[in-house]
Amino acid sequence: ATPLPVITSVTLTNFIQSKKLEGVTQLTLNQLEQRCNDFLGYLKELNTDKPTNSIAMHYRDRLLKRKLSSKTLKDYIAANRQFFNWCLAHELITVNPFAVVKTSSK
Repeated sequence: ATPLPVITSVTLTNFIQSKKLEGVTQLTLNQLEQRCNDFLGYLKELNTDKPTNSIAMHYRDRLLKRKLSSKTLKDYIAANRQFFNWCLAHELITVNPFAVVKTSSK
């Protein structure tokens, strides 16, 4: 089995730099960074740097417990999905853990 990739704050910094090149607004960059950092912080709490589908689902439940608005919840998931799609494109991961995470459309 191939070892799971390591996703760190350096990976996130590279992603944000890449988004900056696309001409994304500063506000969007800040939100992307903040939302993805939130998940990376969760990984750190779990003492892992290898995101899995299961961890992404637990993270979603944790966001739900924070009583975030459904729009904010969607934005958190979308930001992380975007980040991990970028990681996927750069062959840092083989599966986007957020591809399976759905939020209710309340």
